[in-house]
Amino acid sequence: MYSFQTSNPFCNEIELCEIADIECIQRIDKALTHAYISFCFQWHKTSPLTPWSRFLSTGPEVCSVCINEKDKETAEALVRGICDETGCKVKFTYKKLKKRHVNYE
Repeated sequence: MYSFQTSNPFCNEIELCEIADIECIQRIDKALTHAYISFCFQWHKTSPLTPWSRFLSTGPEVCSVCINEKDKETAEALVRGICDETGCKVKFTYKKLKKRHVNYE
């Protein structure tokens, strides 16, 4: 099995924002699709506030919207417009995504 880390200079994906409202996520999905912006959603659970409760349950699910860095301004304007219209809360993170390891067998 061979393993290597991709170092493609064209892979400039960032995590634009985190949203917990499913209706807002559906509207963002439609808006980004109509604007021809390449995106993906990553679902993850937030960690609980107290250390002992992390063994009992995890926090609510949050959706991260990941896009290409070149589309950041357009996607941010779309997301802000939708969140202002619907009143949902959004947290803009602008984090670079980590490089992924590829395993070939």
